[in-house]
Amino acid sequence: MLEAAAWLFSALIVWWLSAAFIHPAWSWIALLQFLWLCVLCFRSQPQGFALFLPIVLIRASVVVALVAIEYGAHLPEVGLAGTPGPHTASYVVVSAWLFACYLLAFGLLQRTLHRSHGNLLTATFDRYAVQVSAVIVGVGGLATLWLIFVGGSRGFPLLAGVDRFVFRRIFADPLTLNILNFKSILASALGLVTFCLPVSAIWKRLSLVTFLVFVGINFLFGDKFFIILMTVSAYIAPYLYRNHQLVRKKAGMTMVVAALVMAPVMGVTWFIYSDQGRMSPEATTRRLTERFAAQGELWYVQNRIGGPLARWDSLFVSRNIEATGVKNVDLFALRNGLGPAYFMNLYAPDRLRAAQGRHAGLVTYTMALEPLLLVHFGWLGLAIGMAFSGGLFALGALYLAYAIERRLILSMIFAGYIMVLMRSFSTQGGLWVVASVFTLKWFSVVLAIELALLIVAASQGRTPPLRRTPGGVMPAKQRVAM
Repeated sequence: MLEAAAWLFSALIVWWLSAAFIHPAWSWIALLQFLWLCVLCFRSQPQGFALFLPIVLIRASVVVALVAIEYGAHLPEVGLAGTPGPHTASYVVVSAWLFACYLLAFGLLQRTLHRSHGNLLTATFDRYAVQVSAVIVGVGGLATLWLIFVGGSRGFPLLAGVDRFVFRRIFADPLTLNILNFKSILASALGLVTFCLPVSAIWKRLSLVTFLVFVGINFLFGDKFFIILMTVSAYIAPYLYRNHQLVRKKAGMTMVVAALVMAPVMGVTWFIYSDQGRMSPEATTRRLTERFAAQGELWYVQNRIGGPLARWDSLFVSRNIEATGVKNVDLFALRNGLGPAYFMNLYAPDRLRAAQGRHAGLVTYTMALEPLLLVHFGWLGLAIGMAFSGGLFALGALYLAYAIERRLILSMIFAGYIMVLMRSFSTQGGLWVVASVFTLKWFSVVLAIELALLIVAASQGRTPPLRRTPGGVMPAKQRVAM
């Protein structure tokens, strides 16, 4: 508690100093404070932090982007160049509030999970652990083979020098697009096989090999540093959740392993942005910095403009509610300035805005939640929105914890998809992502399936076990009565 208070005091001081004495060096101090924040969160709630890791990585990408922006990175999507200021320091404080609300909500919800009992359901599905593992590994293998086939026939974007956004918008078929967009769901399922299901070592090794090959192929489709790290975090989440005490005890070794994972990922990312080694280090650095900076450009723009203490934008609220019932929500959001389109319509250069209007845009605006809350609801509304988001993320993480603790593959797949929606909500800032009519219908299907599974397990639990007798097999109660 004392360390948390010290962190908060120092973070607020750095925020004030970075605003009073403008210099980009403050951004590096803010980055160190973000790393300190992550350590504090892991110490206080290691299981919750393990399941929250993809969201943490997204925020980490923004912090890194803001450091680059404060050192003058070019921002072509908004037609600006970065300048120093309190941008990184303020974002770190906002992230800390989100993390605190999430961990508090998750801790409260986790106690409810531990008071419930799912042994009957777990025991029922453990009987089919080998079959389940075979299906998941098979699906992973087929998805990998399909990507290899697509890359071999149409060219891998990395090897062909095609930007991944260009490939997905123009060349990718629906199946390939879904495999690339929802790779973390497959990663979660393979992680459950590797670290949780009671199967032999051969199945666990097959699951690990399938995941490694799958991630390697995704590199060839242009996926880069933070995307790959989020996929890896989805895969290792079951291990971190179940073995958090060991991970915490061997923190030094954990850091070494993390560095060994990040080094090749960063190396491949550098290779991608260097045009397969054809560009100079200076040109590669400039190109890589511009791409990373896009993660933080919306917060930079709005934080530089500022925001009121409190505000209520009723038109923005009504349009977001209307969007929850619209089928073509992307076009609706673009026309009405919702989500990242709000900033694009205001600040994007004419050629980019015109391309998006023709549905030919190849630039993705991202990390819009915090700046949208600030511009439409002020700093107080931002704090309330972050608290709401933390609770929402905690519900998704609780479902993930439920799947891991009960070793339920269907629940793991559903929870993985829900976490994808949570990440999309976090980056797009659109209420329709988690509360549209279509999403709520899908949630109701998931709920019905989960209830059906519980009913089946409960009925099997009430069925008397069979006992072998000289005359055949009969229920145990009947045998006692005889």
